Amino acid sequence: MPSSRSIIRWFCPYCSWQEDGTVAELDSKLRSLGMIKREEEADVALLLELARIKKPDLRCPNCRKVGYTAEAIDPSEDGWGRGKPCANCGTEIPAERLELFPDQDLCAKCQGKVDNGGQLSGDDYCQHCGTPMVVKVRRDGVSRYQQICPNCRR
Repeated sequence: MPSSRSIIRWFCPYCSWQEDGTVAELDSKLRSLGMIKREEEADVALLLELARIKKPDLRCPNCRKVGYTAEAIDPSEDGWGRGKPCANCGTEIPAERLELFPDQDLCAKCQGKVDNGGQLSGDDYCQHCGTPMVVKVRRDGVSRYQQICPNCRR
């Protein structure tokens, strides 16, 4: 349960930007957006829910994509920490998965698509012809994944 001593971490699911702040700063930001008007001192859980509701209107200061949000972090709590965004879909890869697979850039769902021979829906295009790249499995002893242009085979 978040408390008034919690640290508020603003983060973007699309890039690696994150910023820590206080509950008072979150309160001030939401008041400036017109989300809080009547309450003298709003509950931290209410503030976080309002930040979640306002998520479609918040632009990341780093990548300018819409959808950054906040979460409460208790400074006395020892946890796994935060994961990192998936290189394909932007959802957060849990820290537990990164503990097992430290070089992982894809979430479990996207990695499952690649493992089953599917194509990722990323914005990777061939630098030479502009065709969307396709993920192929290369098997030379150890299975490896590589992106290949289906048009010019580079």
